[in-house]
This record gives sequence, structure tokens and C-alpha cells, in this order.
Amino acid sequence: MRTGVARALRWLIVAVLLVQVVGYVRGTSAGLTAHTSNPSSSFGATALTPPTSLIVSGSAGLSWTATTSSWATGSRVFRSTVSGGPYTQIAEIANLSTTTYADNPGSGTFYYVVQSYYGGNGANWTSVDSNQASVTIVSCSSPGSQTVVADSDSWVYQVTPTTNSGTDTTLYIQSYNTSRNSRTLVHFALPAVPPGCAATGATLRLNSTLAITGRTLQVYQASAAWTELGVTWSNQPATTGPAVTTTSATGWRTWAVTSQVQAMYTGANYGFVLRDSVESGAGQYYQGFASREAATNKPELVITFS
Repeated sequence: MRTGVARALRWLIVAVLLVQVVGYVRGTSAGLTAHTSNPSSSFGATALTPPTSLIVSGSAGLSWTATTSSWATGSRVFRSTVSGGPYTQIAEIANLSTTTYADNPGSGTFYYVVQSYYGGNGANWTSVDSNQASVTIVSCSSPGSQTVVADSDSWVYQVTPTTNSGTDTTLYIQSYNTSRNSRTLVHFALPAVPPGCAATGATLRLNSTLAITGRTLQVYQASAAWTELGVTWSNQPATTGPAVTTTSATGWRTWAVTSQVQAMYTGANYGFVLRDSVESGAGQYYQGFASREAATNKPELVITFS
């Protein structure tokens, strides 16, 4: 009898211990699920190192250095509008090779952290938070396009190197034998950038009144100041940066000058120099454009803000 009772007691103790172990495992697994307050499991916090060197720039572009825990499954990105949280998970990246994330939270100030996690075999272990990084985003107050008309323009002729043509109603570009080339210069007063915006597009527009087709017409950014009533072939400014091109034809000709205009906003605005891509041609290749002194179709610069 005593032997039977002892055996029964031993089995009862084993059963109780099994129940406790199962309950502990289940409770731990449930407790490791990611929450908006970014908890970390005691196991994950000890065994998983967090991502490091989190930075955020521009319109919430995040980058970081991956965890050094090679067995981690990936990373989770969290965002808050309050420094220190609580944070809300906004992304889960199921690999360690991706260490960037582009968020689009709108305007305001936002705070970010990243965790590493292990999700294998039904587990959900997470590290502690990375360092916090923040960004303030101001939405463009007045998106759209603005068109400005040239405030100065002229053309210069190699044959008469000291002659100014700043009052002419036609601007010329020409490639013609040696020492018979013509170039056009155009300047615009740039409009103020609306608060929170950036110049994200720019198009130069000139209306061609006469043209020899089959030519490539280049636009360069001028690198020095010039005046409408003073510029000549001899004192024309040098150019800077790469050329933007279009083909010759009558009607409106356009050049995509976004990079040049962005450089003018961040540096000096000396306008544009237009020329034939191959000067001193064997034939006579000329183009004529309406100047700002013309009655209609004056040179335009269309700038897009966003």
C-alpha cells in the first residue's frame, strides 16, 4: 500500500512540473510579441544585439547598421511622435542585408528606433531598441509650377566681337565656318522658394522663329555675371557644368534645366548660355528666337516646386 501511494505521489509531482513548464513556455512566447511600447524579451535582450547607428534624413529616409547577431531573422522599424516613445511598429524587414527604410509620415516631427528580432521555430524574440533618430518634415506650402519671363537677354557674334545686341527682338545661335559663330545669353530672376518646398523641376523655353533643322542646341549655366547692354563676344562669361540639349526646329524649344536651376538656388544665378553643339560648321547653320523685347513668345523659365 505504501509503495503504491508513493508511486502515485511521484507521478502527481511530475504532472504538476510539466504543467508549470508548459505554462512558462507559452507565457514567455506570448510575452515576446512586439508591442507599440517596444518591449524586449529578457532572452532577446540578452542574446540579440540591436541595430546601431540609426540615422534619418530628408523626408524620413532611415538607414542603420545591422545587428551583429548572425542568427537574427531581421529588423523591425518603429515610429513615434513623442521622443522616447511609445513607438508603433511600421515595418518588418525579414532579412539582415536590408538596412534602409523609406517612410512617408507627412509633416511633423517623428522619432524612430529599430529592433532586431528572431522569428524562427515559432519564437518571437526581440532585442532592445537601437538609438533613437528623429526628423522634422515641413510639407510644401505651395506646390506647383511658376513661370517667369527673362529679365535680361542678348546674343553675341564672333565676327563683331565688341558689338552688343541687347536690344534686339531676335536672339541668334549660329555655327558658320571659323570665327562666324553666334551665341545667346538669357537670365531670369528666380522666384522665392515657397516654405517647405524645393525646386524639383525646371524647363527653359525659347520660341524659335527661324531654324535650320538637324542641329543640336546646347544650354550651359553661365559662370560669371554679364549685363544685357554690356555683353559682347569678347567679354561673354565662361560656362560651368554639363550641357543640356534639344534639337533645332521652329516653335517652342525646351531644355530640361533642373540641375542648373537647383545650382542657381544654392549658389550664384548668372543665367544661361546657348550655343550650337558643333560650332564653326562647314555650312551656315543658324537659329533665331524671340527675345524679351519681342511682342510675344518671350523666353520663359518654368520651375516646379514640391
